[in-house]
Order: sequence, then C-alpha cells, then structure tokens
Amino acid sequence: MGHWDKIQALQAILKEENLDGYMVTHQSDLNYLTDFPQEGFALLVGKERAWAFLPMLLRDHFLKEVPGCEAVAGADLVEGVKNVVRENNLSQMGFDPFYETYALGKKWTEIGFVGKGGLLGKIRVIKREEELQRLRKACAITAKAFRTLKPRVRPGRTERSVSLELEDLMQKMGAEGVAFELIVASGPNSALPHHRSSEKVIKKNEAVVIDFGCTYKLYRSDMTRTVFTGKKPDPLFQKIYGIVERSQKEGIRRVSAGKTGGEIDQVCRDIIVQEGYGDKFIHSTGHGVGVDIHEAPRVGPKSEEKLSPGMVITVEPGIYLLGKFGVRIEDTLLVTDKGSQLLTK
Repeated sequence: MGHWDKIQALQAILKEENLDGYMVTHQSDLNYLTDFPQEGFALLVGKERAWAFLPMLLRDHFLKEVPGCEAVAGADLVEGVKNVVRENNLSQMGFDPFYETYALGKKWTEIGFVGKGGLLGKIRVIKREEELQRLRKACAITAKAFRTLKPRVRPGRTERSVSLELEDLMQKMGAEGVAFELIVASGPNSALPHHRSSEKVIKKNEAVVIDFGCTYKLYRSDMTRTVFTGKKPDPLFQKIYGIVERSQKEGIRRVSAGKTGGEIDQVCRDIIVQEGYGDKFIHSTGHGVGVDIHEAPRVGPKSEEKLSPGMVITVEPGIYLLGKFGVRIEDTLLVTDKGSQLLTK
C-alpha cells in the first residue's frame, strides 16, 4: 500500500467530517501518511491535494520519496499554512488538539482551525497488507534474535551487556533500530516493569525479564521473555511463571474479532486474581503496535473498543513481587476473523 492510499483514506474522512483540510504535525502520523522517515516537517491534507511544509534542505528528498504531495519550503509554518488556505479557498480546517503543543494549537485556533481529534487513529488502527508485511518482518527479527541470545544470558554478565548484544543481533538481522529502550532486568530489578538496563551483574538463580523489539521500515515489534539463570528454578519462581504463562496463553486463545480489549484483559487478570496475585499485576494486559510502540487499541481494564481483523496487539500479563523478582511474558498478535496469528514466533 503506497503513501497516497493512506492520504486518500484521510481525505475520505475529511469529507465525512465536512472539513476542507486537516493539519498533521505529530511525528508518527507524518511517518504513517508519507513513509518519509525524516523529522522537521508538517503536512496539510486537503480534500484533493496535500502540502508539506519543510526546510529547503528536505524539499528535494521529500518530493522524490513522496510523489503527489506538494512542498512549501522555507516559510514560517503558520504563515505558509495561512497562504495555502487563502490561495485554495479552504474554510473548514481541523487539527488534532491531543497531539499539538499548546502554543501551536493556540495559533491554529486563532486562524480559525477547529480541534478534531482521532481522525488518523481511525485509519491507523487497522493495518493494511504492506503494514502487516513490515510488522511480520520486525517480529520475525525480534524472535530470531532472542533465540540466539537466550543461551548467552548467564551469570557474570551485566544487564547492559545483554541489552547491547540483543540490539546488535537485531540490527545484523535487518532491523533499522530498536523499537524502544530495551529492558533487561535481573533479580529484584525484574519486579520493576520499566526498569532501565543497568550495570548490575546477573547472578546465578535469578529471574531475568527481557522486554525488547525492533523497528523495520518504520514499524515496530514488541516481545517479552522471562528466563532463569539457574539449572533448576526455585518453587516460587516456577509457581509464578506457571501462573503468568497460563494467563497469557488463555488471553491469546480468547483474542478474536468482536471481543473487546477489556474482555481480553479480564480473562488474563482473572487467572492471576484467582491465584491470589491480583494486586501484583500492575499494568494493562496489552496495547496496539504499529508505527508507535503503544497505539490503539488499548487492551486493558474497562476498554470497550472491539477488536477487528487487521488490528495488531500485544498480550503481556505479569506478576511482580517487589524486592524478589517479576515475571512477564509478551507476544505480538494479529487479530483475525477466526482468532489471531502469533507474529513473534
């Protein structure tokens, strides 16, 4: 699917919303619409045309990579937009107030733009085939890299050294970069869901939570595994791991079109609650993945959005025993008519 198809999808929504144009400044929305990986530009999408506002140094590159869009180079953003609006007799204009800065949002409002949030979210939440190809590739790289790394996670190494090796492996396998700051959390650190990989030395008989993903052609993957560095895990670790594993497997089994994110969360959470660890599951079960690592739909408590074929989500329950260890298992899935497809395999 080319960039212009995505722009046309937004243009169709503009007609439904009775808008003549829509201002896009959020970076991931810009990347999504244009496939242009650079920063430092904005886009005004009209019903029939689209204009990019960018510095001169990006103009030729942009026009080569994004045919069909027009370029307004070198002008002050607001003044440039005002000129295009006036010259093309555009009147009903919108912008996304959720992603706009206060200062720029105020300027859009002053020149008559109205806040209309969520328009791009309607398009981005269902992945097209080209997007799915990229997501599959990112997930395949991620899973393959972990298979190589797993036997190398051993006592004596630092968390940071494992993180750096995993990043290197993914890039050698074709990734453009990491999807987020990789998490390698060992021992008590594994009970902190968003621990930053440190110089802590991994010890024998410790849990190690590894949360990782890569970027491939702007699209991201997300995967978490928990390993144990001893020959035989202690009974408490075995118990907690078994609960989380059962919770995740049942959550994945229940994923299908028509279910809500809240229903999937409840399935995973109920298993953990029934085992007496409900207060140790301290985050949502999952989230959407695409150009952003966290995007719609939300898979969490009371989430009422129904899953549809083409959505890509994670399922990642966890239990965290502060001061001891944590366990989290995460996979990325494609929602289908009949259930789901595991992408991180």
